[in-house]
Amino acid sequence: MHILRNACLFAVALVLAFPASSHAVDEPSGNVSGGGIGRFTSGRWGLLRGSFHNPTDKDGEVTISVTPIQSQLSGDGEEKKITGLGNDFARTVIIPPDCQRTVSWPVYMESGQTKTFSFRILVKRGGFESGDVIENSVGEPYRNFVSSNPNGRFAAENAGPSPGYCGLMTSRDLDEPTYVRLQKLGEINRRIAGRPELVLDVFSDTLHGYAESLDPLDQLIVAEPNLGQHPDTCLAIRRWVQRGGRALVLMQLCGEESCRALLGDAVPFSVVDETSMVSVPLRRANMTELQKSLRQDAEIYRREFEEPIEQIRAEFENAEVIWDVDGWPAILRVPYGHGMIYVSTISDRVLVEKRVRGGGPNSTYEDYYHECATDIHNLFLSPHEDLFVKQEDLQRAAEARIGYVIPGRTFGIAILSLFVLVMAGSAWFLYRTDRAGKLVPVTLCCAVLFGLPGVIVGINARGVAPPTIVETRLGIIANGQSEFASVGVATLYNPSSQKVDVELEKDAYIRPEGEDTRGHKRLHWEENGATVWRQFHQPAGAGHWVQSSVIRLDEPMRATGTLTKDGLLVSLTNRGQLQPQDVIIAANTPRQMAVEADGEDLICRPDAVLTPGNYSNNAILTEKQNLHADLFQKLFANKADPENPFLAQPTVLFFSESLPGGFLPRDGVRSETMTLMAVPLRYAPPKLGEEVQVPPIVIPFQIIPDLDGGVSRAYDTGSTRWVDQSDGGTTAVEFRVPDVAQPFEFSSADLLVRIRAGSRNVTLSAIVPDTQQADGVQKLVPLHSEFSPVGDIAVQIPKEVLNAQGNGNIRIAINVAEIEFKVDEEGKTEKQIADELEELKLKDNKWQFEAMQLKATGKRVSGQ
Repeated sequence: MHILRNACLFAVALVLAFPASSHAVDEPSGNVSGGGIGRFTSGRWGLLRGSFHNPTDKDGEVTISVTPIQSQLSGDGEEKKITGLGNDFARTVIIPPDCQRTVSWPVYMESGQTKTFSFRILVKRGGFESGDVIENSVGEPYRNFVSSNPNGRFAAENAGPSPGYCGLMTSRDLDEPTYVRLQKLGEINRRIAGRPELVLDVFSDTLHGYAESLDPLDQLIVAEPNLGQHPDTCLAIRRWVQRGGRALVLMQLCGEESCRALLGDAVPFSVVDETSMVSVPLRRANMTELQKSLRQDAEIYRREFEEPIEQIRAEFENAEVIWDVDGWPAILRVPYGHGMIYVSTISDRVLVEKRVRGGGPNSTYEDYYHECATDIHNLFLSPHEDLFVKQEDLQRAAEARIGYVIPGRTFGIAILSLFVLVMAGSAWFLYRTDRAGKLVPVTLCCAVLFGLPGVIVGINARGVAPPTIVETRLGIIANGQSEFASVGVATLYNPSSQKVDVELEKDAYIRPEGEDTRGHKRLHWEENGATVWRQFHQPAGAGHWVQSSVIRLDEPMRATGTLTKDGLLVSLTNRGQLQPQDVIIAANTPRQMAVEADGEDLICRPDAVLTPGNYSNNAILTEKQNLHADLFQKLFANKADPENPFLAQPTVLFFSESLPGGFLPRDGVRSETMTLMAVPLRYAPPKLGEEVQVPPIVIPFQIIPDLDGGVSRAYDTGSTRWVDQSDGGTTAVEFRVPDVAQPFEFSSADLLVRIRAGSRNVTLSAIVPDTQQADGVQKLVPLHSEFSPVGDIAVQIPKEVLNAQGNGNIRIAINVAEIEFKVDEEGKTEKQIADELEELKLKDNKWQFEAMQLKATGKRVSGQ
């Protein structure tokens, strides 16, 4: 009987268990882990990797939702979990019958110092609207996975945001000595930059075309020879650099094919040949005359090797050569969007050198010294730049376009605080004077008085604007690119609070971070490539989100400037698509120049120099032009980083409102875009022997040593601003025509100097070779002298000194004399005279340049 009873129970259990087992097995399922580089960083995007399986005989649809669980480090270093604050990042996948499929999609990690990243996973059958949850193996609806964060401790110790990693992209079969050298290359530069020495392996087949997969990185060292087989990886790297990343491409290890696949049309190059050497003379190729005078002994480094060193001899366009070997580029850099690409054509053995520290038998510590660290340190020091126009400025510009103004927090705090203080003071005064009965009318008067500013601000807010989406973006595009990544701010305005589904274009994202995103439910990547923010909670009024999107142009972008008899003729591609507005040309100088239409091209005339604060020569400006001028002013005020590639060369700047936005159109919603475009200007050679006019923007000045070897401090090269000075001195500058117009023969040149130097004598002189002395000796030729100058000093350069230098440049020295202090000595003691002199010296006797520019005419002549 026992046997029979047990057999029956077993049969019943088997029957009951079979449907559940078949249900668990015969349906699509999936799981999630870290994708891309396999790491995440606070305040940045990352990549998730989902693996799906469909054992059935028909297509299966699965939606998997991942929610980062927020956490913070407490004061004692312990991690405290905070749940319910993260947004969901979901992906819908259709899996063919009896197949496995792997997909990736981005996830955003909110800012915070944390030792680990935890994720909660929910898997559903069908699409987003489905409520049928697929449970895990133990019958629970949620699954979890955890990713460590080695950077979290570093961020906590330094009381700052978590730094990113240094990525190393190589082939999986790279030999160990080379791999160790590249590891050390990243580690030692990270140590010099004060960052943790965390170098991660990155493989080209794991990025899946997402630039977000590289966002946890600060730098990327590329030594992968098979990039040509992974175009999606090349695209991801380019977009990551365009958004602010920094990459070092080792051409010797990558090979020509991979470099072409990665750099694309933005950095054309042609390989001449390959060579090898055991003695490598590294010469600093980008040194100015000022740097050469200060570092004469450091211009060339010679490295000796036992085994030959290989170098690819190639010619590059759109690149600045930093180091060269026998005149061939060895290390060069290319401004690329908001970021920078460094390229090394020489063996990686030149970049790092193994040295033994210490001495004696106990010398066991080994280090790798980076010989060129002083010149490519920017690759490791400032990997992720902020927007060149601050987010707050873009927000205010968007609000002005919508017709909605958000009062600042300080306004409300100030009004409320003053109301409380006035009421408390009035109540105390009335109580002390036995007039407490008047407290009620005093309260009403104060309420009206302090309520009136709020009413005025409310009227000015013009809250009757229709639902509007304004995208205010900044796009920096290199010559030859037909698509680029823009960054900026998306401003969404609604008269009333509501929850909607916001659809975004492919490759467009808004950053789900900050208090405004609390309660936003899900950023959903659908199978057709669309991105939808489900249940987007739009509060009443205007909300702002950091946005990135990819803009595609009809043809490769190019801005080409050619000197003509009328000035600088600028040819701009894609004008029909861009419809540029308020075009100016700017460079690393204090002044900009206006550009006007000239048929199908644009013309920059020699006299079109803009005064400070003005960005148009029009007498009357529209509201839109005033808005553009305000953004221009904010842009130039923020470019104070001397290592910043932005405006390192003349750049065409303009606004475009015709480019498509990152949001799909919605019924009843007004959509606008405003993109501030920056395109570096490339010069084309002027016609040989034809007289041309050279505008001041084409002949920028640089500070050089004076005849005594001194260097003026009157100009800050980093911020491109003139600095006031107390002591007199000489400021020497050099104006040089672009190389494409060399050799150049001047016909005339007009110098304009504006200086504020009260009670001082100012002397302008030309620096020319002294033909009576040995080669290299220079002398001064006086041009103009003036005491206590007011306004502009205009000087025409004499013909006898125009071409004295013989290399297309003109050198000028401006001497500002000391003030001769005089007092009436009659009837005064020596001490009284000395005190009066000291008092005069303590007064504001500073002097300062306000402008300095040169315009010229001449022609390109045949070479010597």
